[in-house]
Amino acid sequence: KARLILSFYGVELRWVKKKIPILRSFLKWSLNRADLITCISTHTKNEIIELTSKPAYIIPFGAGLEITEKEASPAHPPEILFVGRLVERKGVKYLIDAFRLLLQEIDCYLYIVGDGPQKPNLEKQVQKMGLQNKVVLTGQLPEKDLQKRYQSCSVFVLPAITDSKGDTEGLGVVLIEALTYKRPVVASRVGGIVDIVEDGRTGLLVPEKDSQAL
Repeated sequence: KARLILSFYGVELRWVKKKIPILRSFLKWSLNRADLITCISTHTKNEIIELTSKPAYIIPFGAGLEITEKEASPAHPPEILFVGRLVERKGVKYLIDAFRLLLQEIDCYLYIVGDGPQKPNLEKQVQKMGLQNKVVLTGQLPEKDLQKRYQSCSVFVLPAITDSKGDTEGLGVVLIEALTYKRPVVASRVGGIVDIVEDGRTGLLVPEKDSQAL
């Protein structure tokens, strides 16, 4: 007889819809008997609306990283930073393409922090473009080192896309972390990112999969 509260990120809804449709009826039943439904973004809320007429309340995440109060000046030459799991929906290959174009204009570095199944492909892309001295794939970093990367970057980029399975960013917590460090952000106009980045006000938004715009 306990009250039931359901909280959704978004990816689990897409799993049910695309990978495990047999659970769709169970999911709808759970939603309809819940006392409260919460979600992390407008994008996720819209996915819930497809399954139930009950209201869902948006409660965004805060920063997942402990923010140090110590201020740090951006590095010189400038550093561009990406943090996240190296999977298709993060769109990192478009960031590397965009970085190659940017190098024609200014001297800078790109730090890609994280690990995942796309890492070997991204390393090959970097080598093929001859960017080994400018693009650094760090793998996962301890929190202290990650804090330093945020502090020293000049801009943070999340080039997310809707991937071949229809999955995309439910929110983009790394953007919140970067903004908490007072770093400018550039991101794709997809998923829950638009809840965080208001184009021209809290950052810049670009079309997904468009390296030139990025």
